[in-house]
Amino acid sequence: MTRSTYRELNLPAIRRWREITEQRVPDQFQTVIADRDAVMAGHLHALAEQDEGETIVAAVGVQHLTGVLDLLRDPASIPDDLIENPPVVDYQLFPRDSPYSSASSTQPGGIR
Repeated sequence: MTRSTYRELNLPAIRRWREITEQRVPDQFQTVIADRDAVMAGHLHALAEQDEGETIVAAVGVQHLTGVLDLLRDPASIPDDLIENPPVVDYQLFPRDSPYSSASSTQPGGIR
């Protein structure tokens, strides 16, 4: 893998990298890569089925990219129990009492 593989999304190189990883550590590949590919693809498929928008954006690690794409190209290959909406998570970058928090009553610069 080279930096250009990431920037240019060289899918054949990414597929080869996945194959090498699977050959070297098959059990870990299944747990860390393939199982997680299926969960992510299930979430994306569920969102696509219900969403009226034309585009869904997902950020995935490079080793997950081709696995998720392949599963989405053939949704029948996604286990039925994994086709579900992803959990809703409210991430907080700053503590609630921080002036930069969206939960704070004031924003930086004294703007309310």
